[in-house]
Amino acid sequence: MGSLAYESSNSLTARLLGRVKGGLETFIAPAKTFSLNGFIPLSKCQQLRQISLYSMFDSFRVDQVLRPFRQLKQLRAFAFPRSTDFRSVHDITEIPWPPNLQRVTLSGFFPSRSLFSKSFLRDWPPSLRHVILDNACGLRHLYSLSDVYPNMPYTILAVDVTTRNCLHPPINMALACSGVKLLSLPADLAITNYSSCRTRPVLERLDIRRKAKAEPHQLMPSDLLEHAEGIPTLLQICLHSYHVDDEDMDFKAADTLLKSRAQVRKREDGTMAIEPHEAGVIVFWDD
Repeated sequence: MGSLAYESSNSLTARLLGRVKGGLETFIAPAKTFSLNGFIPLSKCQQLRQISLYSMFDSFRVDQVLRPFRQLKQLRAFAFPRSTDFRSVHDITEIPWPPNLQRVTLSGFFPSRSLFSKSFLRDWPPSLRHVILDNACGLRHLYSLSDVYPNMPYTILAVDVTTRNCLHPPINMALACSGVKLLSLPADLAITNYSSCRTRPVLERLDIRRKAKAEPHQLMPSDLLEHAEGIPTLLQICLHSYHVDDEDMDFKAADTLLKSRAQVRKREDGTMAIEPHEAGVIVFWDD
């Protein structure tokens, strides 16, 4: 169906969805041949487990996007169109999410922190485990996720901040305090000031990724040690060699602290998001 959809028209894509609705499990919207009119036939594909509308350039209100898909019980992953208007949050409180959603990609235009916290996030589906912030315009002044996410359920285990965001530090400090266990973000957002954390962090794994189309953001051993000391639950730091000046750079202090912490946790209760042997500092080197 993929090649036909990309070479067809909006109406033909909608008709194709009607033909395959009984067995379609994954749908990635073609940018030019899928529109709002296709949401209804897509919503009739009851076996869908993954929907990505990210390639759609049109701007939609968040209620326009969510309403057609609220009855898809098999849906596990959903990506919003890249220009979704989340500023219409007054509508979201009456629109249920798909009941078993586990991963959501948020893209588009977001409201102020007060609106965001009071309306939108209180309706997260209880099954949600993974949130991806991708091209999140309007969140560039997000200085405390504990302010914006006061009702974030502790079932959310992972947050992924992509390189297409205009977010500014200290984003990871706030995320570390919000109940998230796995955090992935670009290196320029990986600041080390944890002094204003107001809740007990549970972060166990921090992935520091390379920035897209930008100068390397160099990380020193002292930076990683500050992360390790600043988050008492942290067990693993992964980073790309792109952020390391010298192949012989010594991260032993942070590595030793994380590994010893994992051994203590294992003896105490044994519940960790990673395996004990995976603890420490991991640097991925390219050829």
